[in-house]
Amino acid sequence: MGNAHPTTKKADKRCRPFQKLTFDSESPSGSTLRSLLDKKVLLIVPDATRTAPLPLLFDAVHGELTGVGAKVDVMIALGTHPGMPDDAILKLLGISDEDRAGKFADVGLFNHEWDNPDALTSIGELTKADVEEISDGLLSLDVDVQINAKIRDYDTLLVLGPVFPHEVVGFSGGNKYFFPGISGPDLLNFFHWLGALITNVGIIGVKDTPVRRVVDRAATLIPVDRRALTFVVNGKADIYDLFYGTPEEAWDSAADVSAQVHIERVDKPFKQVLSCAPLMYDELWVAGKCMYKLESVVADGGELIIYAPHLDEISTEHGKVHFGDRLPHSRLLPEAVGRFQALPLGSACSLDTRSGNRHV
Repeated sequence: MGNAHPTTKKADKRCRPFQKLTFDSESPSGSTLRSLLDKKVLLIVPDATRTAPLPLLFDAVHGELTGVGAKVDVMIALGTHPGMPDDAILKLLGISDEDRAGKFADVGLFNHEWDNPDALTSIGELTKADVEEISDGLLSLDVDVQINAKIRDYDTLLVLGPVFPHEVVGFSGGNKYFFPGISGPDLLNFFHWLGALITNVGIIGVKDTPVRRVVDRAATLIPVDRRALTFVVNGKADIYDLFYGTPEEAWDSAADVSAQVHIERVDKPFKQVLSCAPLMYDELWVAGKCMYKLESVVADGGELIIYAPHLDEISTEHGKVHFGDRLPHSRLLPEAVGRFQALPLGSACSLDTRSGNRHV
């Protein structure tokens, strides 16, 4: 396992071996997994829309922690994605019916409930001054920072998730598993709207973004110990590298590796691009990622086609938002907010249409 330190050498995109995860693997801040002994640990993992060898990693992490007295439960960091049925969570984690009744019998499995006020707790606020500073003056408002209330039942929150280039925050992972992964609607909507103002092209594949600063600032308000196992996968979804430390440490190193493994540069843009949606994107709301990942290489006036014959839903979680409407360029904030004021900003930002055509 790699320690959380910057990666400088050119990445080999094939899977390479990494050291066995042990309780004495040390992060730059000196913390080790041994600090989780005899603790109540909430493991926070992605849902099925992320590429990750979770069965392999969950079994290893659970075995190491419970072997020395830790109590481990799991929460799915859904953001606003639909909740996962029990059988889908078991499949995600690689838990058989036999093991669910046996060695994983005492593991609590929870979906995050972003739209259930009773499931949330407020841990502070990002003030107008905070927001103006973090957003480089793009926005000025107070944001209530809410998070899933179950965090208060645990000694440590342990993120277990991949890092990829991401259209809203720059690179996924790290503290993003808290915000918006298990956050309340105010910060969640603010997070996505800020990303829309900056635009996908201005964010994806960039480490230091205003949206990442929002995520990291909000995470400092969490009144529970935070740790992370971040990892990077190759094109076959095998682990390429893995890091442990604070969410900031582990994410920083994983993002450096992701930038080398996951980003390919081309000499010129394309007039027409076909993007094939994987089966794990089961609604258009999520399959929009097929556009986000490729928008940077579409020429002005070009066309991007999302091929997704398996889709029959726009969104199950967000109701009948007005996807037939076109949102003016998101930098036209007063017009955009006025026209779509009945929608949460997290929904409105997904209606943004920029130069070029997109078809499904």
